[in-house]
Amino acid sequence: MVSPFVFLTNPLHGVPGTDSSIFIYVARSLGHGLMPYRDVFDQKGLLIYLIDYVGVLIGGVWGLWLLDVICILTGIFIMWKVLQYSMGCISQGHEYESEIRYAALGLILLFYHVVACGGNMPEMWIVVFSGIAWMIVVQSIVLSRVTVGALLGMGICLALIGLLKFNMLAVAVPVGIVALTDGGRIGVKFKEQVRNLFAVLVGLAVVLVPVVIWFFVNGALDDFFEVYIIYNAKYASVLREMRSGNIFDYTGRAFWPVFFVVVANIYMINVFHRKKERREIDARPIWIAWLNLLFLVISFGLILFSGASHRYYGPILPACIIPIWFILNRFKLKLPVTAGILIFCLLAISGLVFMRNRGDAQSQYVHLREMGDKIGLTGSNSVLVLGCDCHAYWALGAWCPTRFPFQGTIGYCSQKYRQQIINDIKMSKAEWIIEPKGVLDTEGALGVSWAKE
Repeated sequence: MVSPFVFLTNPLHGVPGTDSSIFIYVARSLGHGLMPYRDVFDQKGLLIYLIDYVGVLIGGVWGLWLLDVICILTGIFIMWKVLQYSMGCISQGHEYESEIRYAALGLILLFYHVVACGGNMPEMWIVVFSGIAWMIVVQSIVLSRVTVGALLGMGICLALIGLLKFNMLAVAVPVGIVALTDGGRIGVKFKEQVRNLFAVLVGLAVVLVPVVIWFFVNGALDDFFEVYIIYNAKYASVLREMRSGNIFDYTGRAFWPVFFVVVANIYMINVFHRKKERREIDARPIWIAWLNLLFLVISFGLILFSGASHRYYGPILPACIIPIWFILNRFKLKLPVTAGILIFCLLAISGLVFMRNRGDAQSQYVHLREMGDKIGLTGSNSVLVLGCDCHAYWALGAWCPTRFPFQGTIGYCSQKYRQQIINDIKMSKAEWIIEPKGVLDTEGALGVSWAKE
């Protein structure tokens, strides 16, 4: 009940986050017939723009908040189902086994809000789609078979994740393993493997083919490939080079931790299930669960130290809930301890609500709108905001006269785009230029050198 108010679009705050405001701008542009990547530059996946477009149609920021709430409720339901399916494999028969599920879910929910970064982020939806794929994986292992419909669903989930952030496709690891082994069965025939992979590919095509056709018909397929694929690869590479000396920075390296977790959990569930079938309950490899948990503790610690990079670990959450529940269950916790964990999660999430709903940010943009109304700035199509603060476009209902409504670190990653930004700004017919405090004092896409010019 407290969780939805962590999202910045909630009625207590009503101001979207920084990245969120960029997504909203692109979504508004879609409503005016502009094509993402070609007419409006941003390197995130198409799906987040479409989600925001629906939210804005429903009711502006409130519509986005409604979608955030639906997203988190769906994620909770999916992870609950993952626990239900996996409990049949690794159940300890503990007196408070069901109650411990709430404690595990509470801890995962707390991490979810760290990933959510104030709401309306691609990683939130990645948690949902990776959770669905993971739910199918666990169910397939328990049943020792996988249906064609389940594989189609996996393919669709992979495509949707790819349209949010293609570098998050480490979640494809469990999908591939289950497809090749037909739910973990030994001795799967080659024909069955081909059938399974074909079903996954059909699921991918159901989503991706219409998208490719849409970009092709509108003459923007090259822009889609250049910005979403090539530029993102360059972006990750540049950030890695810039921060290589920081041990706490995991930016651009999210694949391997996710890979480790999904493989370890698949192995754990599979082995536990096989031993339970053979009534070898006491022979289960408990060390895998402990190693898994140790990895999660270290990994999450490093993630939290890495600043904004922690949100890149969305796909890991559906897999995490299984070892967390297993270890809690292994301790044979009493009911008061379980309740204590839940109270801790409640207090922590309430703290996030308090920190994210301060009035300073909201009042800043209320004042901006009031100023815009007085001087005729509201609704203008000639407002240039320097930096990444697309909140101003949202607050004023205004439009940028260039392809680049935000500049951010684009100049670090592509000299070509940097020059385009500078040329566009020099040649644009912007009637108003908004410079958030300090933007031109830092090195970015524009930086000090441009300011001197």
